[in-house]
Amino acid sequence: MKHIRWIWRFWQPHRPWLYVLGFLTLLSSAATIGFPLVLKFVIDNLDENLKDNPSLDATELTYKLVMMIVIVGLVRSASWIYPGVRAQVNNLLEKDVREYYFGQIVQKGYRFFQKFRTGDLVTRLSDDIFGFPKIAWFCCSGIFRAVESSSKFVFCMAFMFYMNWQLALLAIIPLPVMLMIFYRIRMALTKASADRQQIFSRTNDELEASFSGIRILKAFCGEMHQVRNLRGILDERIAVELRLQRLWMGVRMLYQGVQFTGQIIVIVAGGYMVLNDQLKIGEFYAFYVYLSILLAPLMDIPNLFVTSRQAFACIDREIEIEETRGGTEDIYTGRDTVGRIERLALERASFCFDPGLPNAVDNVDLELGSGRKIAIVGRVGSGKSTLLKVVAGLLPPQEGALLVNGRPLTEYALDDYRRHVGYIPQEATLFSESVS
Repeated sequence: MKHIRWIWRFWQPHRPWLYVLGFLTLLSSAATIGFPLVLKFVIDNLDENLKDNPSLDATELTYKLVMMIVIVGLVRSASWIYPGVRAQVNNLLEKDVREYYFGQIVQKGYRFFQKFRTGDLVTRLSDDIFGFPKIAWFCCSGIFRAVESSSKFVFCMAFMFYMNWQLALLAIIPLPVMLMIFYRIRMALTKASADRQQIFSRTNDELEASFSGIRILKAFCGEMHQVRNLRGILDERIAVELRLQRLWMGVRMLYQGVQFTGQIIVIVAGGYMVLNDQLKIGEFYAFYVYLSILLAPLMDIPNLFVTSRQAFACIDREIEIEETRGGTEDIYTGRDTVGRIERLALERASFCFDPGLPNAVDNVDLELGSGRKIAIVGRVGSGKSTLLKVVAGLLPPQEGALLVNGRPLTEYALDDYRRHVGYIPQEATLFSESVS
């Protein structure tokens, strides 16, 4: 249920689209189901009229029947905008989900970024949300395709049994076999998809680490070591991708085999019934078309369960972002504005990244006045960068306090304090566009 509630939360701003998509779903299903019925009526009506009156001029009758086909065809053509509308809503949901979780990330503290590397976060904000069968696709197209397919399946089966229940039973003989095999391989598909997402994150992590630490790599001649690491990950990724594609190819071949088997049964058994006047030629044609229509719903309905597992796994990864504490949520809760900063001071401030490790900053006293320039000097690993991050409000002192104009920073709104502080990190960061 948590996944359903999560999906509904992002659907709420777009509720009017639910009515539009619901109407288009009905229109698409009606046009698809109605087209074979109209053709059946046209063929049988024309056949009966010519049999009853061989000398009949069929021109006028044919014109009327053709107009019926054209009208139904136009309705069916109008229903083709349905996938485009679904794609538009997919984009809206994708934008909302990405912006929401990006907003969550920028509010997180240091512990969050110790757990999630940049490459992993990039994957969660891009590949986990965009494309098939990820979050945005499943939340709209995946659900409405399943609804549309369910309605097509029910009505196709109803009309087939109404026209000739014996032929209908023969036509669906291969379907239970297909569903049984699909049920057996669904877990393999789910696992392969989860492995694919994990290897995506590892690839992005490796690339991000290489670009961010490029100076260190060049300084210590570590390029070939990094190349070997990336090659190993890419080889593993190729194996994962091939395994997933083999599974999907097997599923598609299974569907095609079921379709052809059912069509052969309809042609042989239905043709025999037509020759013995047990089935009309129009009903025979409608049966053949309905069996072809049934294949897509029989793919979409089971696919909903497989893609839901993949999408829910991606949703869990987004929820993990939301639920992971950043280390500062319960510390910087003040609401006062800072105003002009005249004095900054550290009083017996200490900070440790993880329990059990030595303090990176240990019992430091420091006072900075307005207009002063201070240089902090020390050996590598002595805590200089950590100390600057504490002063910038990026890391909270676990002991002692950071005072701003004589008051603890915890009494001020952290966003307001950061507007008054400029901080240039020593880590290299790459942007795709100018930040100016």
